Amino acid sequence: MMYSTEHDQGISNEHEPLEVLVKEYLEECSTDHLSDLESFYDPEGDGRTLFWAATARNRAGKKHPHQRRISKATLEAGASALHAHIDELRLCTSFDQLHTLVRIVVDGIKGLGPLYVYDTALRYGFSKGLLPEKVYLHRGTLLGAERLGLETKVATLSLDELPSELAILSPMDVEDFLCRYKKRF
Repeated sequence: MMYSTEHDQGISNEHEPLEVLVKEYLEECSTDHLSDLESFYDPEGDGRTLFWAATARNRAGKKHPHQRRISKATLEAGASALHAHIDELRLCTSFDQLHTLVRIVVDGIKGLGPLYVYDTALRYGFSKGLLPEKVYLHRGTLLGAERLGLETKVATLSLDELPSELAILSPMDVEDFLCRYKKRF
């Protein structure tokens, strides 16, 4: 089922109009998303930022809810594996390159799947100015994309594959939006 733009034509739609949800997201959530990412940055150094990102704990020690079910030992195994490749991570020049490297490095660590890979790459990449240029599909984001009738048999979507109402959001915000609002469309 493709996302319907019936509301644009004055025909009633059982779901809230997408542009209303986007406006709500911009007013209520997007600054929270940025604050969350900033909380993983450690001014004392790159290695510490990687540690916080990989263990899903911000500088205050609070574990991110996305990784709440992953044990401390598993998160620390991911952090240790990534730290062993910190020089390679530092050489990444795009988010996609960083995401791929994180995925390769933690592959085989049971419990560290696509959401962990994306979140870790995003947290670390944010501190380096490396942000997604496309929307990565995993867990809630995948469900949100599916509910909008988007292609979901792919790992990523480009912005031009999305409904026009989402054009004002960055790929990082589209990912967050699809996950947060998946039950509302």
